[in-house]
Amino acid sequence: MIAKSFTLRLAYLLTALIVFTVNLTGCEATPAASPPLLPQGFADTFVPNVNLEGYVYFNQGSPITISADILQGAAPQMSADSAQVWLGPDANSIGGAVSFTSEANAQSSTQLIKSTGSPVWSLTSGKVIYVATRDSGQWTASLKDTVNRQQMVSPKIKYPEISGDFAYFPNKPPVKALAAGFLDLNGTLVDSIGAKLNLSLTSYESALKSAKISSISFVVYSGQPVEVSARTINEQYIKSLQLGVIAVGRSGYPGIAISLFFDKAMGDAGLTKYSVRGVDVYEYPAGNVRLLVAHKDNVIYVAAALSKEIAENLLLSSFK
Repeated sequence: MIAKSFTLRLAYLLTALIVFTVNLTGCEATPAASPPLLPQGFADTFVPNVNLEGYVYFNQGSPITISADILQGAAPQMSADSAQVWLGPDANSIGGAVSFTSEANAQSSTQLIKSTGSPVWSLTSGKVIYVATRDSGQWTASLKDTVNRQQMVSPKIKYPEISGDFAYFPNKPPVKALAAGFLDLNGTLVDSIGAKLNLSLTSYESALKSAKISSISFVVYSGQPVEVSARTINEQYIKSLQLGVIAVGRSGYPGIAISLFFDKAMGDAGLTKYSVRGVDVYEYPAGNVRLLVAHKDNVIYVAAALSKEIAENLLLSSFK
């Protein structure tokens, strides 16, 4: 009788352990069935086949105009369809590409770089101008060589895990996607940027790494098309754009583990908790910027905007 009772208890214990293990390993956020709304051309773009620790792609779906007044007469008005920024292992390792609406615009930008004596290497190919910082670093040298040889690759192939994280972004955000990119936390770029800006980012980086978050993906949104001119470089114009950003970090821990410590971690960090439309949201006091945090299983979302309404609507659009 005692042996039978022990056997039953052991069976119950094993069953509970199995159920707990299944729940523990299975609580990973599932991407939305519909594809996310990302900047036009983002999924089809190519980058140099070098290691990127940071990446930004810009395309608002219509040409962005850089007026002659902002160029102070050094070049005529220019229009560009898209732009990319490539970041290497430190804040001085920077490259990029701008796709203009015409070859004449690309040539004008090359002449502008030369006439101003900018410490920038450039290469023009049709409507596209490639640029990089002029330094003797190994990463920059590799970047230039790769661009010269046109050894380009899809980010989906070179960075499959990071590219996969973009599936967690909303498919119906309240405003239009303007730019998107990622930041790799496994390298040295973040510390280098902090030193350059005289900011200590170590604690933030350590907190993300302790949550087993190895990269941050982000999308920038805007309610209005962007134009660059002397009259638009002011605070009022920036506010009128209704800019906002969503950043996503996917933890290596299962969702149930995140749920267990998330509330305390947010409270210890000074965030205030409130609920809206069934979602627990944590607000961080960041001056004029409204910073909101939430999580869905093992995916952590951060939304930021000058308006709390925009930040909140962006965040909640990720939970639909």
